[in-house]
Parts: sequence; C-alpha cells; structure tokens
Amino acid sequence: MEKEIKDKSLYWMRKQTSLSRVRDILLLIKKNNGLTHTKIAEIGIREGIFVKKNGNPFAPTPIYHCRRAALKLGLITQEKNRKYIVNPNKFEPCRLMELNRYLAPLNREENFIFQKLLIANSDCRDVFFWLFMGKKNFSWENFVKHGGVVSILPTVIKKQGKKVRTKEYVNKETGDKIILETPVERIAIEWGLQLWGRECALIDEIYINETKHILYPLDLTAALKFDDFLRKFLRLYRPFPNMDWSFFPLDLTIFKLAPVLRTSVEEIQNSFFMTASRELPEYVKFSSSSKGALTFRSLWGEKTENKILKNFIKLNNVWVTHIVVHKKLWEVKHGEIKD
Repeated sequence: MEKEIKDKSLYWMRKQTSLSRVRDILLLIKKNNGLTHTKIAEIGIREGIFVKKNGNPFAPTPIYHCRRAALKLGLITQEKNRKYIVNPNKFEPCRLMELNRYLAPLNREENFIFQKLLIANSDCRDVFFWLFMGKKNFSWENFVKHGGVVSILPTVIKKQGKKVRTKEYVNKETGDKIILETPVERIAIEWGLQLWGRECALIDEIYINETKHILYPLDLTAALKFDDFLRKFLRLYRPFPNMDWSFFPLDLTIFKLAPVLRTSVEEIQNSFFMTASRELPEYVKFSSSSKGALTFRSLWGEKTENKILKNFIKLNNVWVTHIVVHKKLWEVKHGEIKD
C-alpha cells in the first residue's frame, strides 16, 4: 500500500534543522526568559546556533524552520504577545534544560528524549515513521523493538509528461511504500526526518549500492555484548566447504547482522569485528584493499563514496574489507550456537 498525504503543511521537517539546534533554541529561550522570533535569530546567530560550517549566518528561512520544529515538537510555545517561551506542560523541555548541553552534540539521554518526541509526534509518524511499522498507531517501544527494515530504491515517475528520477521507500515485509513525488516530500523525508532519526540514533542507514540501501530501527536499550554478536554471526553464516578460512565482506555482513541485532553500523564494527580480531586472533583476521577498489562502484560523487566507506574499517591507513574466519571457530563454539 502506498500512503498518500494531501496536507502539505505536515512537511515542516528540514535538513539544517538538526535536533541539537532545536534543543539549543529551547536553551536559548530559557536563558533569556522568553524571546521574540527576531531576538531568537539575532542572539542565535551571535552565539553560533544559526551559523554554517563556513562561518556564514543562516538566512531567515532556515532559522524559521528551526524555530518551527522546536514549536512542532512541543519544546516551546508562543504567548499572545508573540513571545516564545519554554513549554511548561511537557517533561522533555524540563529534562533538556537540566542537562543543559548547549551547542553540543546529543548525548545518550538526549537521544532517548528526541526519539520519543519524534515517535509521539503525529506528523512525523504520518509522513515517515509509520512505514517501518506498517500502521499509524504505535509506541516508541514498539518501534525500536518491532519496527521493520525499509529499503530505499531508485525509481522513475512522470511529472507533467516528463520522466523524473526519484526514490521510493519500501517496507518489503508489509508491502507499504512511500514515493517522493515532490521537492517538499524529498526535503522533509530524505533531508529532514531521515537525518533526524539518524542523529538521535532512532534509525541507522546501510548503503551498499543504489539497489541495496536500507534504513532500520535501532534499540539502544539492548546492551549487547561481544558474545551476542558472535553467536548471531555463527548462526547466520557457515564456513566455506573444503576450506580452512572463510572470507566475509564487512559491508554485506553488516547489511545482514545490523538490522537483526538492531544495532548501529559503528557498533558492529567496534563491538564485533574489532573485538573478534583482538579476542580471537587464532580464529579471526582481516583482509584489506585500497580506497579506490571500494568506491569504484560509486557514480554519484563524494557523498555516495562516504556512504560506501562507512561500512568498512580504516586501520593504519589501510581499508579493511573482509573478516576472515577459521572453520574451527564454529567447532569451538558449537554448543553456544544452537537455536
């Protein structure tokens, strides 16, 4: 089923409206006991909230979208005199003010706060997050524990008689999908909610190539240990026949393991691959390649190359491409890998 949304006002999410910036607006308003929109922009530029990486200030429109996101997520509210104040009726603003991490990346507790705000927001659910569940009503806990994998695929649609290249997001388990038909949909979903979800570790992305590209929910409450990663790997894979050593590409292994374990690409790399080579050197080693060999598949420039490289590990200026596992590891761990 493809879900149609006719109300374009739901698409208020934007790329430059990072969640840390939304939090900073809240803290700025709290510090100044309420501010008008003009003062939010003026002081926010001066203090570095609305400043680009090159040092230039944001234009008025991105600042408006940042302020609107803070309002839509319920962190701030507006009085009759047009002054913005902290929302006194919600727990989340109070806790963010207690943490007081002004101009800093989100920490673990802030991740949880924003995860729950996004899932609780009906616009965010209706525009995007419903797709992981195949339904409209669900809790944050349902999402992180039971949300499905969403594939991002290239597609072509007709607009005013012309063929336009775009993307579709598909939950292959439920059959539900979203096609990005307008610029505002692409801005809100691809550059808004998708990036917000990744910023607060609600979802992660794995890009192998244009047709092997997924998003999946993360569960930060799982607290996985190395044995959990190893056990799942040994259950899902088998040694190559008639060979002592088996080679498994890091990117495809991550593609298979990460969504099942509901953990991030970085966590798989650090808590499984790196730990395995350190703790089990007699059974696990690495194979490497050059950066060029890894990115030759990329047709779309540096951003796509970075997505590809994210799946591999750089050690001593060499790119690790495969985990190499001895067949005896399955024998040693045989009693631990039975379902």
